[in-house]
Amino acid sequence: MRFLYFIFLLLFFCVNACVAPLSERHSIITKIHIDFEDSTVSIKKLEGDAREGKYFSRADEEDQFTGTIVFTIPDSLLGENIRIISDCYLRCGEKYAGHCFVAAVQKKDSLFYWSAIINADDFNAESNEWTHVTDSTQVPSDKTSVKGSEIRLFGFNGGARSYMDIDNINITLKKIEFRQ
Repeated sequence: MRFLYFIFLLLFFCVNACVAPLSERHSIITKIHIDFEDSTVSIKKLEGDAREGKYFSRADEEDQFTGTIVFTIPDSLLGENIRIISDCYLRCGEKYAGHCFVAAVQKKDSLFYWSAIINADDFNAESNEWTHVTDSTQVPSDKTSVKGSEIRLFGFNGGARSYMDIDNINITLKKIEFRQ
């Protein structure tokens, strides 16, 4: 009987060891802050009713994209899982108009990955009011494996109606490693 009990315990521990959940290990790659006030930043911006300062970026009916933030994926991160965390302020003229803050991975005209980091429709923001939003997306390793690829971050007015403004953007890029 003791022998059977020992076998049962041994099998129990072996099975649990084999199906142990993956844990994540994060290492910060870079952090960047964009507030559109710096005159040396060559990102499309408007002067006016900004969240802070005088400048912000807008996507509207005529131009569906805000200014784009571009990071070239360094060789040391090729084939790695990357988490992109966005913390910013959004203002939308109309609710449920398809406004989002997007992460894309591409090389020239080849698009490997596209994901809405922040979908404005998920936040119950009042129309024409600045709303603080934070969210993230993970770019899988198979989407970061092409040398010379870039991560592009931008606001997108998917419905091509109304407008979406963005200001005070904080971006954190993290390399993610999975371990058991």
